[in-house]
Amino acid sequence: MFRDEEKKVAVDLALENRDRLMSAFLVAYSLDEIKKNILENFFLELKKEVQSVLKEEWKFDYALDYTRSYGVGFGVTKNNWKDKGWWVWVEAGSPGPDNFYYGFGKDVKENHLPSLKELLDNEQKASDSKNNEHWIWYRYCDYHYRNWAGPDFLADLCFDKNSRRMVLEYFKNQIVTIAETADKYFTQHKI
Repeated sequence: MFRDEEKKVAVDLALENRDRLMSAFLVAYSLDEIKKNILENFFLELKKEVQSVLKEEWKFDYALDYTRSYGVGFGVTKNNWKDKGWWVWVEAGSPGPDNFYYGFGKDVKENHLPSLKELLDNEQKASDSKNNEHWIWYRYCDYHYRNWAGPDFLADLCFDKNSRRMVLEYFKNQIVTIAETADKYFTQHKI
C-alpha cells in the first residue's frame, strides 16, 4: 500500500492548481471503472487460456459486481453439467474484490458427494478444504492470489507481464485440475 510520504506527494500535487485537482477527482470517481477494466481484460485472457485446454464442451463465465461480497468471480461449467447445477468457480468472499477462494460448487438441492470432496482433497493436496450447502469442495487461494483490492496487485496484473503470467497460470491450473478431476469422477461413477 502507499506510505504517508507518497500520499502527501499526491495531495500536494492535487492541490497545486485547479486542473490537477480536477484530474485527481476524475481518477477517484473513475477508480471502480479502472478496476473493472483491469479485471475484465484479465478474465478475457484467462478465458482463452482455460478454453485452450478444456475445449468446446466447457463454458467460461465471469461476474464483475466488485462492490459487494460474492460479486466477482470466474470459472467454468461443462455443457452437460448446467442442468445439474455444477460449476468450477473462483469467487471473491469480500468486496474490493478480496478474499478469493475456488472450488467445485453446486445447486443447494444437490448431494454433497463426499467421495468427490476426498478426491479433490487428494488431487489438490489440500488439508484445509471446506464444504457447505453451495460447495462440494472449496479452499482459499494461496496468499499471493487471494486479495485483489490493493493497488499493488492490480498494477502488477495490468503492467507486470511476469506477475500477470503467474496469476493466469495459477488460476488456469486450479480451474482445469478441478474440472478434469470432477469430470473423471462423474464419468467413472456414471453420474
